[in-house]
Amino acid sequence: MTQTNQAKIPLEIDGEIIYLDPNSAEGKALQRIQTINFDDPNQFTTLLEEGQEINIEVITERLRQPVNEFTVS
Repeated sequence: MTQTNQAKIPLEIDGEIIYLDPNSAEGKALQRIQTINFDDPNQFTTLLEEGQEINIEVITERLRQPVNEFTVS
């Protein structure tokens, strides 16, 4: 049985291209990276300055929100 690379995710490592299964942990991680909106501050951890207070209620509410699922095409 011959596998094709058509549905696989290409990844270059040290000049060599390997193909990842899109359902593997690595393949899913690469698909998530491709969907990052770098202009959306909600997708990143916010750094605080020393002495700044942390609002636990806001953090707790954010963690309770459902995770959005998406499809990469």
